[in-house]
Amino acid sequence: MKLARILLLLTFAMCFARAEVFEPKPGSPERKAIMDAMRGPISKHVGKEVQFTGSVKISGTWARFEGNVAPKDGKPPKSEEAQGELELDFLALLRNDKGEWKVLFWAFAGDISAYEEAKKKYPQAPKDLMPDLPK
Repeated sequence: MKLARILLLLTFAMCFARAEVFEPKPGSPERKAIMDAMRGPISKHVGKEVQFTGSVKISGTWARFEGNVAPKDGKPPKSEEAQGELELDFLALLRNDKGEWKVLFWAFAGDISAYEEAKKKYPQAPKDLMPDLPK
């Protein structure tokens, strides 16, 4: 009976435990995996290979990137639309599925609209990673 109570308490504690938010160091395998997951779809969208500079935050199986995107070769993309987007901030929301990071959402924006759209599409994202914005 005592063992059953202890197991029940541990189960409740695990259910309410929050994942710690941390930022993987540049060059770390986890950060590289997140950057690589973003690189494919964003390079395809821009029309050339890109690189990212910014902040990566991880909470459990979720990650958020906020920063900038630039062509790896330093030359502007051919598309004027892509050139304009690269002037804006970039936001991506990712999830680790069976050891592989997958991009769920990404957008270029000059305001908080991308953040608001990501929160609306993925309300289950951890609040410590995607907190509610003040009204």
